[in-house]
Amino acid sequence: MEAMKEKEQRIMELIKQDPFISQQELARQLDVSRSAVAGYISSLTQTGFIQGRAYIVNEKPGMLIIGGANVDRKAILRQTLQMGDSNPGHTDMSRGGVARNIAENLSKMGSEVRLFTVIGADSDGDYLRSHSVNEGIDLQLSIERTKASTGNYLAVLDDRHDLVFAVADMDIYDTVTAEEMKQILTKAGACSWYVTDTNLPKEALNEVFHKKEAQPETKLAVIPVSAQKLDRIPERPEVIDLLILNRLEALALTERWFGIRETDEERAIRKLIEHGIRQVIITKGSEGVLLMEAGGEPIAKRAPAADVEDVTGAGDAFSSGVLHGLSLGMTLEEAADTGLATAKLTLESKETVSEWLHEKWMTQLIKNRRNET
Repeated sequence: MEAMKEKEQRIMELIKQDPFISQQELARQLDVSRSAVAGYISSLTQTGFIQGRAYIVNEKPGMLIIGGANVDRKAILRQTLQMGDSNPGHTDMSRGGVARNIAENLSKMGSEVRLFTVIGADSDGDYLRSHSVNEGIDLQLSIERTKASTGNYLAVLDDRHDLVFAVADMDIYDTVTAEEMKQILTKAGACSWYVTDTNLPKEALNEVFHKKEAQPETKLAVIPVSAQKLDRIPERPEVIDLLILNRLEALALTERWFGIRETDEERAIRKLIEHGIRQVIITKGSEGVLLMEAGGEPIAKRAPAADVEDVTGAGDAFSSGVLHGLSLGMTLEEAADTGLATAKLTLESKETVSEWLHEKWMTQLIKNRRNET
């Protein structure tokens, strides 16, 4: 077993004194966030120092985030691409995956989250696991594959930072079976939300929809990763509480599900609501978002001006802000404003998940908005 860190040793001492101590109490005594405690607990469980879960008091159901956790790599050329030759440039590596990004954002905001994903028994998997522990992302429900590579996305950019080509190695997600998904949902117990991207097979996502139907108190959010993977969403719009997708995905989905080739996002959002989805948000990049909920009318929200450093992860930050807001009882419009502010913070950062995002920032944002109204 690996040696324990100072915080982990203190947690072990407290658990020995009270095996039923809550994570909130552990956080209070260690003077750290509850999400950080969840990360330490996950690490101690994975390394075998803790066996069983008697110490955890389920004070309130949190969110289960389902989907991809990748390692993203960029190769940026310093001059015009020369095919068939070695090109000078530099490389960059970061953590990615829609579900993973959302889980990290929500954890930083103070939401209770667990991540279900599948990663390989390789160095990239170790990289993701280590970072998850540091960020308080609970990976206890996730699966490790010994004969598959952790999801990877490789992008080659030219000297103007425009995409030349990209390679997405996501085969590991297709290994998740319906039976495995069913078992994971049973282990997860009570959840306030299931939040899934579309990296997993349709058969696995079907199990999420079935479970949601069996426990209507749990809400379901679906956040596609691309128009190409829309066919993985079970065609049961009435089960979905929240759908967040971009304009291209919205138009493609209405055509796929309803046989209607829309060219206008307002007609598309109305169609999605008419068929049973309770809340829909269509993102339009720098133009802002269009949102609608059952019984209401479409509402357009402009995106705040931003000094853009990097667009990577901004969409995931928006979705995270919306989910956090809704979990606090905000209206859809208020939650969208929270999402737009979180996206702006990420756009102005070079990181996929902004280094400036934390619980105090979110608390102050919400306080400021309440004072404005």
